[in-house]
Amino acid sequence: MGKVRDLRPRKVGRISVLLQETPLKQKEIAKKLNVSTQTISNIKKKLENGHNLASNIVEKCGRPKKTTPRMDRKTIKMAIKNRRASCRMISNQLAAKGITIPRRTRSFDRYHVI
Repeated sequence: MGKVRDLRPRKVGRISVLLQETPLKQKEIAKKLNVSTQTISNIKKKLENGHNLASNIVEKCGRPKKTTPRMDRKTIKMAIKNRRASCRMISNQLAAKGITIPRRTRSFDRYHVI
């Protein structure tokens, strides 16, 4: 079974502090922080073995962007220049200049400046 979610570094820190500095049992800590007892056990093992408790969360996760920052700047510039232009119109103007924007990006949801 895969991981449902990663623990945030702050929660891992709280668990390690509670394990080291309080007389609470693993089950009590798990109930208090709303995590499984197995999670507490795994963190305790890492502490005993001297492993790093740093987060394993990868910086760039999720679907990769299909547009570059240059494309984004051009699109925003054109949209601000002509505020009544539709997404398709801006897309066609950019295509004429040699900048192709994927069809799904044309809704310009990420451009909150517009």
